[in-house]
Amino acid sequence: MLKTFFIGMFIYITCFSVFSSDVFIETDMEFGRGMLRQVGSTCLVYTPKHVIEDSESIYISGRFKRDIAVSLLTQYPQDLAVLSVPSSDTELCRESTWRDGARVSAILNSLTNAKLSFRKKNGGLTEYDLIIVEKEIHTYFHIKLSSSKKTIKQGMSGSTVYVGDYPIGILVSVKDGVGKVLRLDDITNISQSVVSTFETEAEKISRESGLVTRKTTPTTQAVAPSSTDQKEQIFQGEIAEGTVKVFNILSKGNTAYKLTNLKQSNSVLLSFEFLSPGEQWLYRSGNFTSDKKKEFGFGTQEVGEHILKISGNRGVGSFSLKLEEVATPEELTGEANIIGHNDIAKGFISSGTVAYYRIFSKGNTAYKLTNLKQSNSVLLSFEFLSPGEQWLYRSGNFTSDKKKEFGFGTQEVGEHILKISGNRGVGSFSFKLEEVSTKN
Repeated sequence: MLKTFFIGMFIYITCFSVFSSDVFIETDMEFGRGMLRQVGSTCLVYTPKHVIEDSESIYISGRFKRDIAVSLLTQYPQDLAVLSVPSSDTELCRESTWRDGARVSAILNSLTNAKLSFRKKNGGLTEYDLIIVEKEIHTYFHIKLSSSKKTIKQGMSGSTVYVGDYPIGILVSVKDGVGKVLRLDDITNISQSVVSTFETEAEKISRESGLVTRKTTPTTQAVAPSSTDQKEQIFQGEIAEGTVKVFNILSKGNTAYKLTNLKQSNSVLLSFEFLSPGEQWLYRSGNFTSDKKKEFGFGTQEVGEHILKISGNRGVGSFSLKLEEVATPEELTGEANIIGHNDIAKGFISSGTVAYYRIFSKGNTAYKLTNLKQSNSVLLSFEFLSPGEQWLYRSGNFTSDKKKEFGFGTQEVGEHILKISGNRGVGSFSFKLEEVSTKN
């Protein structure tokens, strides 16, 4: 059943989303691709060093804007350069697909299929299926395209290799049809000393303490969400006692939401319900007033048009509710959700949603799973399932704001599942998996 769920969700997500290397790069001598990364209020670009080497001018083009002049910040011997985007164009980092690379080792140890994705100068996207053919001990791995009719060409350097929507490295060179890829976890480590100079204090604390933080939009320029970017919506209007306002929310399935009551000058007693496509209630808020900010967390595992039903219970006046999509199906159940020894499973979750992570066991293995303390309090539980989808361990409820350790194990060889459930509230989770003993 779970394997069918994973396959179904992957097909659905693939149809719903497109992932690519973030920018096209052009110099007076060469062209290639690059990956965007937002750090504090700064927008950076990672690209192979040879793409921009000995160039007098460097320009990047994204999905909506072309020929932005950027400057070289620093470069490294691993054929890596970091570019800085002008402060006037930092909104380009809205297109960033950057991750910290924490799951790269587990992915490379478990999977061989991936995609090579890159941006054209006109903003279009191209994506090739590929096979991971060799993994070095660290720093690099090697790829070949699945189709013999396609080739890795000059100018593709800097293209991103993805598993699902999770980037695992950038292409740095090709020889005899085999591409050499610089791992994303190594890119993170190589550039950390420079990147840390741009971090906000909150980002630094989060990185050092293991707290999970959401990617924020650069604040130098206000940008309205596009028609394809529905991660944030505002529901507002006038309401009175005895009246109801109804809004539609299109869900991709297994999606976590945060709804914030934005403080108003008037005080109206409100409540709301979140209903499934079959109009079954998934969440009820209880009463609250429009003059006090308040946050709610809920989610759904169903695909389709849901209903947000807002009721006026006393008084008359305005209301304004902001809906944020804090975790998508790909983030909660994506193909790249694989963890191994010393890896961390982290993200956001809400009541009514679940996250799945695959764990490949060698058999007769004992594990310790540590709930790493977060700043928010979400009620969680988890199950550890065998390759035959039988439960081997159930945790019971606990909260994300208190460190807690769990012990369990398996005698079976193969793909196990860690199923994390959100039971109340909305916020971040972070679990560290350790093998405390394993089969010799």
